[in-house]
Amino acid sequence: MVRRSNFSKKTCLIDTAQIEGYESVNDNGITVVLDTNLTPELLEEGFVREIISKIQTMRKEADFEVMDKIRVTYEGSEKAEAVFEKNSTLIGGEVLATECKTKTYGRACRPCKRVEDQR
Repeated sequence: MVRRSNFSKKTCLIDTAQIEGYESVNDNGITVVLDTNLTPELLEEGFVREIISKIQTMRKEADFEVMDKIRVTYEGSEKAEAVFEKNSTLIGGEVLATECKTKTYGRACRPCKRVEDQR
């Protein structure tokens, strides 16, 4: 035998609960839920943005003009170098680098003269 039940807004109590890794907001009967879990891809993207920000700060502190081209050398942990190498085209494009490469030992890793000044 099948029993039928009728439910209505008046007979049910509907409540929301937060689940770890998700944020939700309810307004006027509309609920929006965001997945706030950090995936490896999101973490890498954040790391790349941080690298770009640091290079831009170094450009500013070295008094480079906005449109000056630069060369970038990098050195870091194995993971940092892997992220840098994988995203070197994006990083180079954002910071106007003519090249991005790992540090060659024996050469100073510091802001150098503008590319235009080295001709």
